[in-house]
Amino acid sequence: MARWFMVLIGLLFFSCPATAEDIAIIKHVQGSVSIKRAGQLLPAQLSDNLEVGDILITATGSRIGVIFHDGSVLTLEQNSLLRITAFEFKPSKTSSNSI
Repeated sequence: MARWFMVLIGLLFFSCPATAEDIAIIKHVQGSVSIKRAGQLLPAQLSDNLEVGDILITATGSRIGVIFHDGSVLTLEQNSLLRITAFEFKPSKTSSNSI
């Protein structure tokens, strides 16, 4: 009985859909820029969030500016394609004091 219960728990755990995690935000869009996400092509808009797995596509005369949650900045110029395959951010545990 306990064995079947563990199998059931395992099946439920692995069958739950993964939740997407926002890793960046769009801060600038010029021209025609798209986000390909889960097979859908979406127009990129200011303040949209990006997720791991997204593909950014810029057309001729277009560009996009992105700020990742770790503060790094990415700019893609025209006729670019970028797939976000991973994002790893480990904030430091140092603290600062101001007087």
